[in-house]
Amino acid sequence: MYLIFDTHELGEVRNRQAITDLGWTQGTTTMRWANIDLEDGRYALDVEDGDGLTEEELAQCVNELPE
Repeated sequence: MYLIFDTHELGEVRNRQAITDLGWTQGTTTMRWANIDLEDGRYALDVEDGDGLTEEELAQCVNELPE
């Protein structure tokens, strides 16, 4: 499952926030989910099963990346 952001920066901020939410330190881990730069300039996070996402974010997730 993927959560898509309009910019790389927005996706990175959310990814870093996810590790803070878990109580992980950013010195050992900088990102929770794998990231994908899309050809149209957007940015996707591979959020796996959506654990850690808000209800709003879950509603925005897609099962496949756009071509």
